[in-house]
Amino acid sequence: MVSFPVGQAFKHMNLWGQYLFKKPSLGGRKSVRVRADTKETKPPARYTKASLGKDMTRIAKYVEDPEVKALLLAKDKGKKGENGSIGTVATRAAIIDKLEEHGYLEVTKKKLVSTPLGRELYRVLPDQLKRPDMTAYWWAIQEDIKQGKAPWTQLTDSVLDMVKDVVRTDYPSVDLSVIPDRLKRKRSSSAQRVG
Repeated sequence: MVSFPVGQAFKHMNLWGQYLFKKPSLGGRKSVRVRADTKETKPPARYTKASLGKDMTRIAKYVEDPEVKALLLAKDKGKKGENGSIGTVATRAAIIDKLEEHGYLEVTKKKLVSTPLGRELYRVLPDQLKRPDMTAYWWAIQEDIKQGKAPWTQLTDSVLDMVKDVVRTDYPSVDLSVIPDRLKRKRSSSAQRVG
């Protein structure tokens, strides 16, 4: 246990943890005892295919736009096992399988682990493509189209606007050292066909 004069104790607490406390009434005492424990935090458990699929049924918790989040939650109201999801059980499983098949994820001891290629893709992707908000927004437009509240062009225009925005943006260069040889060969043969 360490003793600090009252003002110093709270000054240090602010520096360490950004705690905002009012100085307590100490009844005339000049110091207060403070105990600092050293602990390590534990990262969240890695996903398995099943746990990632289950988390995708609650995708709304990752959506930043409050209106889109509310829409996703409302769409799944009363549906067992769905709480603000996108897609179906089959499409969610297919997405995970494709990420593994294309080398963005690998399974190690039943746990999903991102590969260097997957981490590089994530690093260079624009933020709007990293979050589920855009997909949720497009789902909402599709629902409006189904109900006759929006023309079909609203969806295509929205996708086109996003693509234009992505193409206009300057992104970091890709670290080519993480691209597997099989993809480098595929890229060069495609470039030869185009040229």
